[in-house]
Amino acid sequence: MKRPATFPTTALGVVLMLLTAVAVLQGQMLNFGRVKDFSVPDYFDPPNQNQLKSRLSGKEAEPQRGGLFVIKGIKLESFRLDGFCEFRITAPACTYDTQRRTAYSASEVHLESGDGSLVVEGRGFLWQQTNSLIIISNDQRTVIRPPTPTGAKTNR
Repeated sequence: MKRPATFPTTALGVVLMLLTAVAVLQGQMLNFGRVKDFSVPDYFDPPNQNQLKSRLSGKEAEPQRGGLFVIKGIKLESFRLDGFCEFRITAPACTYDTQRRTAYSASEVHLESGDGSLVVEGRGFLWQQTNSLIIISNDQRTVIRPPTPTGAKTNR
């Protein structure tokens, strides 16, 4: 007759099963999958809660640990309350931190004002979604030109 498993043997089996399950779940979190046409809109506070304040979008995003997303083919737009686009940023890639509500990158970046009067290019940026602060950190080149009335785009 076969003897039943003892407590230490059973407990060891349960612990090994749990460790395997945790490893599998962590692997799934890291490889959750890519998101196509990624977009993170942000709206003004009430009473203008239906008015778009900013939008970070990308062709593709991949979730990472800690609430991070690596986004490829990004476009970042900031809008005034009247819908006018204050500035538009494009870059090959960035990391978006959902907890801190920031986006950052060491790659090339192109910023253009909504009326087309200001163009700034450089390498590396930090954007704070909460206050629409943008910092372009390296190799900045700036072009200032007369505003174009047709260059003024809105989110409407």
